[in-house]
Amino acid sequence: MVTAEDVLEGKVRCGTRVVIADQQNYMKGMVTAEFLADQEKEVTLVMPLPIRYISADTLVLSYWRKADTRLYDELRGKVEAVHKIGDALSPRRCINAIYEGHKLAMEI
Repeated sequence: MVTAEDVLEGKVRCGTRVVIADQQNYMKGMVTAEFLADQEKEVTLVMPLPIRYISADTLVLSYWRKADTRLYDELRGKVEAVHKIGDALSPRRCINAIYEGHKLAMEI
């Protein structure tokens, strides 16, 4: 069992038959499926995860991750102003980070 990020970053190797359990119902699961299909893997994309058995060599999990505040924490107190937006605030879709960045820029 691996994550979609690890697959896309080339950190893991998948077996021939791969099931992607996409709990986001968004782009990451589909992008990962296409990425693996291009490697001639037999890919099954399940959105959302059903209660049934699917035979596979590798299970790839595509789900919301936890917030990554490392950069925010590192800069806080070292620069005049730092704001937490995007995945530092809460992992969501890219459009949310773009909106938060635009909204903050308008306030500044």
